[in-house]
Amino acid sequence: MIQSFKMVFDANRISTQKIREIIEELTELGVYDSKTGMVSYDNDDKVLEQKIIAILDNIVQNH
Repeated sequence: MIQSFKMVFDANRISTQKIREIIEELTELGVYDSKTGMVSYDNDDKVLEQKIIAILDNIVQNH
């Protein structure tokens, strides 16, 4: 099943450089659509899902 969510960042809480890095990582995975700001992926692909979770978890742990 396709899972989608919109990426929203608070620029007061996370640096612009970090936002760029996150978007770049998600784009490299092929899950980020820069036109819509949406992340979409097949959640049956557990390896891909874990990679996305790791990227997002890194945001939470560092801020």
